[in-house]
Amino acid sequence: IGRAGLPSTVIGLLVHAAEHTMRHVGQLMVTAAILKNGGL
Repeated sequence: IGRAGLPSTVIGLLVHAAEHTMRHVGQLMVTAAILKNGGL
């Protein structure tokens, strides 16, 4: 991977950031749905 000009750690960070973002987006959607439905 380093041959392409990007160290593997950079790609790892990008993948980790993407997973983290998707997780937070999911949490936000669930929270919004709960609030819209009047709470638990």
